[in-house]
Parts: sequence; C-alpha cells; structure tokens
Amino acid sequence: MFERFTEKARRVVFFGRYEASEAGSRSIEIEHILLGMLREAPGLFVAQDGTPKKTAIEATIRSRLATGPRISASVDLPLSEECKQLVYKAVSEAERWGSRHVDVEHFVAAMLRERGSSAARLLEAAGITAESFVTSMSGAHAAGGLATAEALKEALHQVFKGMEFFLERTRELWIRRPVHDGRRAD
Repeated sequence: MFERFTEKARRVVFFGRYEASEAGSRSIEIEHILLGMLREAPGLFVAQDGTPKKTAIEATIRSRLATGPRISASVDLPLSEECKQLVYKAVSEAERWGSRHVDVEHFVAAMLRERGSSAARLLEAAGITAESFVTSMSGAHAAGGLATAEALKEALHQVFKGMEFFLERTRELWIRRPVHDGRRAD
C-alpha cells in the first residue's frame, strides 16, 4: 500500500501509529496522522500571514484527543476508515500534481480539501486554508523546487540500480574466468 510513499510520508504514518498507541487508541485516526505530520514536517504548517502554527495545532489536537491506557508497540493498529480515505486522497493529490510519489504535502492538501473533516476545520481555524496551501505547493512544484529534488532522487536511484547490476555482472564474470598456473587469466 505504501510503495509510492516517500520515506518522509512513511514516517508520518509511523509517527501517527506511535501517537495512537501512546493515546491508547485502537486505530490510527486522522488526528494521529496530523500529529505525525507536525512532527515530521512542521514547516508546512504556516498561516497565510507567515506565522508558524505547529505548536497551536498540536496543543489543540492533544486537548481534544481521548486518552486511555498506552497500547504496546507490538500491537498492530489499523488505519481508521477516515485515514484510509486520506491515504487514497493523498495518492490522488500526488497524481494531480504530476508526482509519482506521495509526500507529506499531498497528505496536507488532501486533508484541507475535505472541508467537513475535523482536521480541515482545525487547520483552517489556525489560518491554513486549502487554497493558500495548494497554491503555494503547486507554485513550488511548478518552479522546479520539489519536482527537481524528486526527479534527482529518482535519477540517482536508477543510476545506483544500474551500478549494482554492473558490479554484480562483473563479479560473476570474474569468478568464472579460468585459472592458469595459479593465477587468473588476464
């Protein structure tokens, strides 16, 4: 399910799972994912006027979350239905932006597009709107900032894959070379 997710986006889900277990929740809810985003990418949560909102959003979420006895990290916690929908919508956002990979920005945009959700209301109350966020992120992608970094990462991945193949093939050929007088034939 998470093959297309960047390492950062995977960490968001991991931290969301951590927050859910700390709160004693039996499933990972949107608020837990939002706490994971705040931990992993706090710079994304800035109001239209440029004011950072991480601390205010985190305090609001923590005050609203019901807590129970902590759940062990070894217990598998499922994503809630709302979180599953968020994952699908984040994938759609990535496709809308022309990205092959799902990153934290796509999660935030998907949250903000769901105007009726508790996460969207909370972010909008903090001054982070769907329009301003999507516009700023789309502008960054169009300017080449995020898209170029992603393209570079993908290109390097392909180069390293090619190098691994080359080294493996070279090793196989070297091992198969005949040995004459105790030395490999050169």
